[in-house]
Amino acid sequence: MDTFTQMALGAVIGQAVGYKKLGGKALLFGAVAGGVPDLDVFLTPFLGEDGGWKYHRHFTHALWFGPLFGAISGWALWCHYKRQAGHLATWIAVMVLACLSHPLLDYCTIYGTQLLAPFSNQRFELSSVSIIDPFYTIVLLGAMLALFIKRFHSHAQAIGLAAFIISTAYLGYGLYQNNKAVEIAEMQLKEQGVAFTKVEAFTSIFQPYVRRIVVREAAATRVGFVSTFAPSHIYWSCRKDIPDVLKQAILKTEKAQTFDWFSKGHLSFAEGKNNEIYVTDARYGIPGDSAFGWWGQIYRVRPSVDGEYDAQFVAPLMIERNASGENVANLFKAAFGQPNSFMPVADENCP
Repeated sequence: MDTFTQMALGAVIGQAVGYKKLGGKALLFGAVAGGVPDLDVFLTPFLGEDGGWKYHRHFTHALWFGPLFGAISGWALWCHYKRQAGHLATWIAVMVLACLSHPLLDYCTIYGTQLLAPFSNQRFELSSVSIIDPFYTIVLLGAMLALFIKRFHSHAQAIGLAAFIISTAYLGYGLYQNNKAVEIAEMQLKEQGVAFTKVEAFTSIFQPYVRRIVVREAAATRVGFVSTFAPSHIYWSCRKDIPDVLKQAILKTEKAQTFDWFSKGHLSFAEGKNNEIYVTDARYGIPGDSAFGWWGQIYRVRPSVDGEYDAQFVAPLMIERNASGENVANLFKAAFGQPNSFMPVADENCP
């Protein structure tokens, strides 16, 4: 999730665990610990062309990192603040829990997190909350802002704990919405007589209700959007899959294997211009040009002398994203079932 929200979560954990003994320092250093794992972004540019995919959310997001960093930094802060009696355990608890909350929150997003790095490169993900969700963040900020009101000081830890419980429940609510989106899509597909092999739902952005639906058919992929708050007919964008031999040729390349690993197998393949093949991450995108993915890779595939196919990476692929205020407003309108220009109003290229 965005680093600001991660730091807000760390601060609220500090508030819930350590405010009585540490005062405002519990929030300050809880916020620091909550943001520390994202310091890996300063290293990834030096770790190769695909370093961001391979090493962001790597060992600093592993389950062992928070307890190790938290214990050391908690002890160091206790020493810095003159080894106050009864404060060591509190310092360590604040720093361990705040730092550990970071990968666990990232786990609830579809980007994926390497919780077992460097011992395993397995990516873990839940389609629970968007990487930016103001509804989630505002609960955390509310708990901290309450401390600006003097009469709430004596209830600071209870307020922090309540905010943590509510925000965690919101993650469960998001996962429920995702399962609901799958059920809605499967019901409509069956009513339309569409044979599918797999239906998956993914978060969009900024809100919990509009979900992106990716449907795999025997020889095609379709993408649609639905609001679980105000369900309506799903209009689909469809495209035929490329021949499997071409897919396999692309997936033999190291760059495509890295991309496939990063996407957890959610790649979409399509014929592009000039005999090129576009490979995109089907978990992301909005209606229109990016319906099948915001980013990806471009390849050329040619027959080889032995009768097989060779794939050559051409360039990265990035679809332009329009984040204007009008588009964001229409997204929220779509989420709550109001007239909008976000949702498609007709199928595209579907049989």
